[in-house]
Parts: sequence; C-alpha cells; structure tokens
Amino acid sequence: MGVEEQIKCDDQKFFLLISNISDINDNIDPHVEALLSHKVAGILSTSENISKNYMALLKELGIPTVFVDCYKKDKDFNFSYVTVDDFKGAYKITEYLIKNGHKNIGFINSSAQFSFTKDRLKGFKTAMRDNNLAINEENVLFFKGIGINEGLQAADILFNRNIAPTAIICINDEVAYGVLDFCYNHNIKVPEDVSVTGFDDNIYSSLSFVGLTTVKDPIREVGRIATDVLLKKIIRKNGSRIVKIIEPEVVIRDTIKAI
Repeated sequence: MGVEEQIKCDDQKFFLLISNISDINDNIDPHVEALLSHKVAGILSTSENISKNYMALLKELGIPTVFVDCYKKDKDFNFSYVTVDDFKGAYKITEYLIKNGHKNIGFINSSAQFSFTKDRLKGFKTAMRDNNLAINEENVLFFKGIGINEGLQAADILFNRNIAPTAIICINDEVAYGVLDFCYNHNIKVPEDVSVTGFDDNIYSSLSFVGLTTVKDPIREVGRIATDVLLKKIIRKNGSRIVKIIEPEVVIRDTIKAI
C-alpha cells in the first residue's frame, strides 16, 4: 500500500507489477528474471534471498534496485535499502522486559539467515549481556517458518522445560499469536503467568482481545520511502547508494507484567 501510494503521488506515469514470494526461504532469482523480461524501470525487493549472479546482472544492466525492510549482510552488497533498525527494536523490547523484572527470557526465531532474523536475535542477546544477565541458549528456538504454527510448537517446548521462561520474545506478531493461543488452550494466563511480545505491530495486535505488546515496524511508511528512493533513482539517474534506517517504537499493551 505504501508503494502504491507513493507511485500515485509522483507526476511520472509508473505502474506497479507484483511478483509474489510464497515462502520466506524462496530464492527470488526467477522473480527477478520475470520482472526483467517485462523491461521494468526499477525493482523493489522485499527479500534479500537473491544470488550474487543476479545481483551482478542487475548492476550490469543498470536496473535501479532498492531493498525494502531487508538488506544482505555481505561486504559485496552495495544496493540501496530502506529498513527498520531491527537490532534496536529487539534491544528495546528486551530491555523493557528486564526493567520489569524478567531475567529468564525465551526467544523464538527463524532459522532463515536473513538480516531481520540476525539483527533481532543480536539485539536480544546484546541487551541481556549489557544488563549482566545469562542467556539460556535452550530457550532460544529456531524454526523454518515464522507463523502461528511455529508459535504453538515453540510454546509447547518452552512450557515443558523444568523452569519455563517468565517472558517470551517472538520474532514477529504471528508467532506471538501462536504462543498466546497455546497459553489460552493450556490455562496459562498472559501476562500473569508469562509475558509475551511480538515484532511488527500488524493490524490484529491492537485488537482488545489480543492487546499484544510489540515493536512497531511501520512497513507502510518503509514502502513509501523505498519507492521514493527508487523513483528518484529512475528519474534522476542517481546511481549513488542510499541507505535509510528507521527508528523502531515499542508499543506497550497488555501482554507484559512486572514481576
């Protein structure tokens, strides 16, 4: 929606083509190739799972490309990107839990090696270390997917530990919904028995029966800014690299309790 809004605001007549990625782990080379076959003026990518060969091809062809809410952790990656500071967001939410008395904190992550999974995990661990707290690696779980089912599976593991964590940080809101659902079905009260947080602040998290404390990832605004960067590159032939990192915000609701 942010991309479309920004395109409509621009005086130039550009049209949006969308190539949908069905799975977070999908290689996006075929999608890039399909867009190139349509002779697109530029590309916005919401995935960094693109091969070096195709990145080199984009550079060779001079196709302006901007990565949206992601970037590749590679010294050779020199594309423009717009993203939220995932490290800082995870750091902030972890620190908030620590200030509320939590020391035994679980973290549910994705095994996919992407910028947001790495940065959020690093933010969590750094906040724990900065507050002189031990990290129980058994309570740091990795799953291929990042949806409700993974939250259910993770909660089943964490609540069967000898000492269950008093708080759980989820890689995103969908995983958190899975944890909340598990708690509801097993008479585990949130936040009385366990505190739960998400990341992204999607449209369901503010509903009164959810009330999820989370980190706001203003993805619509990210899309708008990334499109503005891309359009300037296309129109002005600006080949310089542009990086914009947006400050995250912790949204406090009902799923955290001080202990």
